[in-house]
Amino acid sequence: MIRALALIVTTVIALFCASQQAGAADWLEPGKYPEADSKESGELHTFGQAETLSGLSVLEIPDIAGMTATKTGNGYWLASADGQVFAFGDAVHRGDLGAISVTAPVVDIAVTPDGNGYWLVTSEGIVYAFGSALWRGSLGHLDLQAPVVDLEPVSTGYGYWLTAADGGVFAFGDAEYLGGLADHQLYRPII
Repeated sequence: MIRALALIVTTVIALFCASQQAGAADWLEPGKYPEADSKESGELHTFGQAETLSGLSVLEIPDIAGMTATKTGNGYWLASADGQVFAFGDAVHRGDLGAISVTAPVVDIAVTPDGNGYWLVTSEGIVYAFGSALWRGSLGHLDLQAPVVDLEPVSTGYGYWLTAADGGVFAFGDAEYLGGLADHQLYRPII
């Protein structure tokens, strides 16, 4: 799902091992782009007039799994696959999974509607809530056909949807189940 970010458009590019060289992006001037020989995962690049809000080296952030912006657009959180959360700009760190060992990688981070909390979700569908985020359930008890790839909160903050790579949709709290694509053959998995 696409998230619209207010005034700052920031793009997180996670370069896993798809290719040995990143393509040139000179058509996107002005901005910052991956170097042609970039092979690092978890690099943060800005485009247009967006600014990086920290001097933290990309080598200090392991495997970025997700990103979400603050309500003001003047900050953002990055979540790593091992559950660490990094806050930049006016984003406030509300906690993370750095002290525990997760059984599956974190795949997404989503901010609460009030901006005072966030959820982390793993590929197994286990949800962790921090700050004002309310925990409404997880999928850890199910044998999923495909990994979870996204968490989207409802506008009230009292529920969320989890989306799996096969198009399965799972509703929790006051999120209404409106259907999914798990029973359809997809051309490609949802990412």
